[in-house]
Amino acid sequence: MDTLKKIMDLRQDPAPQASNPRQEAMSHIHTVLNQRGAQGVTVGHAVAAAIEGIHYGAGEHGARDVHTVFMDPALTDAYLTPLNSEHAPEAHRQIAEAEFNYWDQQNRQNPTRGTQVAVSFDVDHRVQLQSNIGRLVQAGQSFTQHLANEQPFSTGNENPVALYAGMLPPGSSQPRASQQGSASTQPATTPAPAPKGRRR
Repeated sequence: MDTLKKIMDLRQDPAPQASNPRQEAMSHIHTVLNQRGAQGVTVGHAVAAAIEGIHYGAGEHGARDVHTVFMDPALTDAYLTPLNSEHAPEAHRQIAEAEFNYWDQQNRQNPTRGTQVAVSFDVDHRVQLQSNIGRLVQAGQSFTQHLANEQPFSTGNENPVALYAGMLPPGSSQPRASQQGSASTQPATTPAPAPKGRRR
């Protein structure tokens, strides 16, 4: 699976100077879920977790102004759709199509390695990724923990996303089974630095 390598390749593109698009997108989704009183795990939780995984791997590199896609009011109902609803696949597809169309346009207008990575994930692939990440969220696991289980893609080097993920508290932006409800949809916070080694 080359998802991890593609995420790292986003670092070849610059980060926006005046905004934090991925952070803004996550914050917006969690705000929607809070304000609308989302119950249980929703499609919005899965999408926010997916963005979080990209953010931990690539920061804001290659993000451009993708937050404008996720902040579109037309996606609100999709975010609020329960993950176990019969309408969840349709909601996933609506969000996936909106993001793919954005990156397709960006790639046509100003192609870079980052836009090439983005369009390499077609709509069906995005729907599958969102669904898989949603199941991780339901299980109380974060996408970063899932990435940590992938093998290093460079011989002899540690997986940088996995190393960083190991420093994060479990399920840092996802609701756990015991924390579902409005309180579980708080925006992700910046993780604390890894603790120093303990004395034995």
